[in-house]
Amino acid sequence: MLDKYDPSTYNHQYAQINGIRMHYVDENASSSKALLLIHGWPDLWIGWREQISFLVELGYRVIVPSLRGFGETDGPADPAEYGFGTVSKDLAGLLDHLEIPTVTVIGHDWGGAVTWRFGQFYPERVRALASFCTPYTAPAQQDVTLEQIVQVLPNFKYQLYLSTPEAEKDINENVGKFFRRIFRPVAEMNSQPLIDPETGKLAEGREDRPRSEKVPEKVMDYYI
Repeated sequence: MLDKYDPSTYNHQYAQINGIRMHYVDENASSSKALLLIHGWPDLWIGWREQISFLVELGYRVIVPSLRGFGETDGPADPAEYGFGTVSKDLAGLLDHLEIPTVTVIGHDWGGAVTWRFGQFYPERVRALASFCTPYTAPAQQDVTLEQIVQVLPNFKYQLYLSTPEAEKDINENVGKFFRRIFRPVAEMNSQPLIDPETGKLAEGREDRPRSEKVPEKVMDYYI
């Protein structure tokens, strides 16, 4: 029986897809009504834990991968291997592996952006699309840098930091602190910004926070 408080109760699977080892959860595989749930950042398949059981009870097959570079799915070192086309090819390859011709895709946050692009790269594989927190944006007619995007949408400035080696070190050396700070309701954040305005850091040198009661202990342990 699925327990949203215990990641070990889910049906974990692994497959070689598009040159990487992909981890995914596959529930209610006997159903012909397939849903593909795509997580955001900083998240994993388990970010859908509140929805998986509900959707299974409605009779759906629920497939939830961890995208490349996340969790137990391989993470290539070259940043060029994380484009929308490549990630979409991963998802199409997973559907091929599972012998699923068409699917309804639902994405959240960064996964919403992946969802929109997957529908454009592989329209023949999609029954329907939905996205939470990520409105559709048309593909750019020319290359646009992150710096140019931030000029128009300054709320994405944190992504400039995330693209640096300093951010990678910041998170990798403070994994627990990072997730305990970021995985909590807005009401528990005490108006603290994602990035320290003085140091520019996500977690390094910042106060550690206790685990939010909204995040079960086993779930937080799984993330860390």
